[in-house]
Order: sequence, then C-alpha cells, then structure tokens
Amino acid sequence: MIEFLIDSFEKTDKGIRICGAVNLGTIRLGSFFSSASTEPLSGTMDAPVGEKVSLAVKRIIAYGQELDQLPEGMSGELHLLGDGADEISSKRTFLIGDA
Repeated sequence: MIEFLIDSFEKTDKGIRICGAVNLGTIRLGSFFSSASTEPLSGTMDAPVGEKVSLAVKRIIAYGQELDQLPEGMSGELHLLGDGADEISSKRTFLIGDA
C-alpha cells in the first residue's frame, strides 16, 4: 500500500500536479492510486476507503530533481495521469493505492 498526503494540487493540460508528502510506502514511477480520502490509512492494511480514482504516477520531482521514487516521509511533487481529479478537493486529501 502507498499513501500520499496532498498539500496542494493543480490541474494542468497534461494531468494533475500535486505537492505533499508520502505517508506510507514508497511511491515509484508507474505507481497507481485507486482511492482519495480525507482519512489516512497509515499503519493499517484495511481496504482503501473514500472516492474511487484511477491515477498513475508519471513524474516525481523533489528538491529540484526528477526521481524514480519517493520514499516514506519525504515530500515532493507528483505528476499524475488518469481519472479522478474531481475527487481531490482543497481540503486535506490522501491518495491511496498500490506501489
């Protein structure tokens, strides 16, 4: 399981750009988010809750550099493609998925 806490997001012509921190797991290029929730799953192995999304990680940026992965505890910027951008609100949102 992976979980990313969104601090800010922006819809672009190429998808979604989100900034925040990895709460659980390691996010890699190609990782897939399937749920958006206002509640974290950190530390549990329960099934994802919240609204369904279908978002794949296409680009990771941290500290001004492009990376292949972003480990738990690090903050960075993710560029996502897919469906579900409307489920990401201005309030605290967690994206949950599989590594």
